[in-house]
Amino acid sequence: MEVKPEDNEAVLCCESVNQVSRSPLSITRSLTVLFEPAEVTLLGSVEAIDGMEVILCCHTSSSNPPVHIRWWLGFRELNNATVTISENGKVVQVPSKHVQSERGVSREFLLTLHPSDNLATYRCDATNEAKKVRSAEIKLQVQFPAVNVKIVVKQNELRAGQTLYLDCLAGSSNPKANVSWSLGSTRLKGVDQAPKKAEYGGLSISSKLALRLGSHHHGNRITCQAFSGLLSEGVNTFYNPQHSLHANNQAFLTTIRPKLDTSAIYSELINMYVCFSMTELVPPEFAEDQPTEVEIIEDDMATLPVMVSANPDDVTCEWVFQGDKVVKERDHRYHFPEGWALEIWNVSRRDAGNYRVECSNAEGKNSTSIKLDVQYAPSVKMKKDPVFVNVGDTADLMCEADANPINPGMFSWKWMGEGEVKELGEESEDGATGMLTLYEVTRAQAGPYQCTADNDIAPPASVVGQLIVRFAPELQKGAQWKKVASRGDGTTDVDILCQAEGVPRVTFNWAKNSVPLDFNNPRYIERTVREGAIHTSTLTVVNVSAALDYAVFTCTARNSQGEDTLDIQLLSTSYPDPPSDLKLLSVSSSSVTLEWMPGFDGGLIQNFRVRYRWAESASYLYVDVFPPRATVYTVTGLKPSTTYNFSVNAINSMGDSSYADKGVVLTVTTLDREPAPDEPELEVPDSSKASAVPVYAIAILVGGLLLLLNALGFVLFARRRRGRSLKEGASSALEGKKSESEGSSVSSSSRYASRERINTSAQRTLLIDTSSEPDSSGSVYESYGGESYHYYYPTEAYSPALYPHPEAPEEQGIRLGLNPLSHEYEEVRDWRPYEDLLAPTLPPVTVQGFGVDRLGRTPLPAYQEAGRRGEADLDPTSAVYNSLAYRRKKDSDLPFELRGELV
Repeated sequence: MEVKPEDNEAVLCCESVNQVSRSPLSITRSLTVLFEPAEVTLLGSVEAIDGMEVILCCHTSSSNPPVHIRWWLGFRELNNATVTISENGKVVQVPSKHVQSERGVSREFLLTLHPSDNLATYRCDATNEAKKVRSAEIKLQVQFPAVNVKIVVKQNELRAGQTLYLDCLAGSSNPKANVSWSLGSTRLKGVDQAPKKAEYGGLSISSKLALRLGSHHHGNRITCQAFSGLLSEGVNTFYNPQHSLHANNQAFLTTIRPKLDTSAIYSELINMYVCFSMTELVPPEFAEDQPTEVEIIEDDMATLPVMVSANPDDVTCEWVFQGDKVVKERDHRYHFPEGWALEIWNVSRRDAGNYRVECSNAEGKNSTSIKLDVQYAPSVKMKKDPVFVNVGDTADLMCEADANPINPGMFSWKWMGEGEVKELGEESEDGATGMLTLYEVTRAQAGPYQCTADNDIAPPASVVGQLIVRFAPELQKGAQWKKVASRGDGTTDVDILCQAEGVPRVTFNWAKNSVPLDFNNPRYIERTVREGAIHTSTLTVVNVSAALDYAVFTCTARNSQGEDTLDIQLLSTSYPDPPSDLKLLSVSSSSVTLEWMPGFDGGLIQNFRVRYRWAESASYLYVDVFPPRATVYTVTGLKPSTTYNFSVNAINSMGDSSYADKGVVLTVTTLDREPAPDEPELEVPDSSKASAVPVYAIAILVGGLLLLLNALGFVLFARRRRGRSLKEGASSALEGKKSESEGSSVSSSSRYASRERINTSAQRTLLIDTSSEPDSSGSVYESYGGESYHYYYPTEAYSPALYPHPEAPEEQGIRLGLNPLSHEYEEVRDWRPYEDLLAPTLPPVTVQGFGVDRLGRTPLPAYQEAGRRGEADLDPTSAVYNSLAYRRKKDSDLPFELRGELV
């Protein structure tokens, strides 16, 4: 029977039986087969790099008994704890323990690779009691850099001017190394020699270098590098020639042997002491990187370095600036901290310039210059200020900067006047000068301009320059400038203003009726006031006389650019001219805001009144503008989605004007009412379900009505009594003696000359609130004497009511047909009841300078008495207006002194 490994632990049974045996007899035996493993396998990396750790694993198939695995390197067993098996003294780590299993036995071996492992054969043997040895082996391929690098110097003594020959020998490497040379950061080119076989199965290579020595090579390092691109590792060796003076002029070579380590980088340092003879001494030489310019910011500390070498090195240096030596005694800001460097503390722009340093030793001297550039923040000034230019010409504004550095784009311009300028102008610069060019200059461009210079050194600097645009005078020519009014009674003065805007200075000339005024006449005084480009000339006429001074005064404003004229009429005080340019500013659902231009005020303080109505209104509503002289007013309390017609007129103490823009109305429709988001909708109550009026409310209404009727009866009684007194007083006034002095009567126009129909309530309201009385001369600003002591509010003290006054529609166009020199007056009956409304609070008015006659009445002044005379008593040569002004009905029921007359 042939025993096989699979027969191990097989059970053999032998049975015996015959005819007389009751049962078979048997015996069993178990087989134990000793056999070696059928297969031994060695696993691990075949190729590796120097310094890596490699794990080799020896694995056997099943055997009986289990095998014992042993590791071998060549003929050296590696099973001991630490075994030295190489002549180079390499130490191998302890192998790991056996690992058994049903499938076999395995054992690992940890190995750190070195160059000596290249081409080495590792073997594992597996043995048991079968006596037959099974083996497996592996050969490693190890890549490693050059094991050493060495520089060989052929000269024993080195001198400046000689050629230095160096050999770089790179030890064994796998693969072949590349050799390179460098001097500091400069690459040098050597000559490579053919590679040779070397230890550990590698290759060695050498390279030659020839270098001509100079004094600048002193202390520099020459590097030879053996580098393998495949391994990305290199080996360096350095050669340091140092110049020194030795007594026997011999060179000494010191070599440090390379040391192997796990980093696989080896180097050999060769320190060569190059000796110079006594005849090869070197004067001072400045380094190539010696700075030639130093930049510093003002007020900082500046350092000027000195980088010099010499042999012998006993060097002396001195600094020169602007021809003088730089020493600490000259300026305490100079310091010499180390060597010959120069420090300047708190450097200023005066320190900028070229500094020369001169160094010397026993062999000679040398010098170099360093420029100190002191940078500082800018300061600016206008090259010309102010700048004058005519309208339409081109203006150039220039500012000059003192700064370092002068950077491109460092200038900027800004408008500093009121409002905004769409196009500032064209900005340019020329070195340290910034320029702003304005083409086709207009008057709106006159004003201040700011020039700012910023060279990135704080702080930036700014300066403001003025641009003055020259233009011909332009006079104010509005309605309020073309007329001036005065009473003309010889007792008052009047100022005639003429205001012009122009550049340069404006002068004024005055003429009266085209005849130049003689300012030697003390009755005419002229003075001029200037505020910027606004020039105001005030002509004062002293003791204005209607006969002498009611004329046309011509003001002429003149400068070098041209002239302008304005005719100003001096006339008697009268009712105001109508406003103009009535326009809408804004509208809402309940209000309208209007604006207008005021007209001539007639020589008196004027106020304004807005009139409006809508289609369903029974009459016009009037509202007095408040504040009184305002030209913008908001009418409130209007209905939404309603069309209104608005107009406005002017009022002074002598009367009122016609309506603005020749009576043309301004039609405005209010907006729809927009309810608030949270506002609930209002429900219209059902009249049938309305609650009854309380009894106490009815009692109050009845009582109030009775009181009103009582007051009305009292008023009617007072009116009748006052009417009789008025007629008696008028008759007495007509019988009085007329004054001998000449003058002009003061009159006013009828406030309602257009003969509008006025309802009773509106008439009463207007009289009380506006100090006016319709169709009468009661609005004259002075009292007319007689027994009447009633007083009317002057317009200056007028505070209008802010509620509207209803009035019937006005008949359009009636007033436009009247003669502008005549005034129609209408009789107003029974005006005395209105006195009682004002008499308790206002004092009676008397004429200053007149006493009381024997009847207790105040006599009329002379200029009012003059109004009683007829046309035959007037001098036609001294009349200001033609005789139409005096064509009045003589059969009027009113007394003459209560009828106004124009002067």
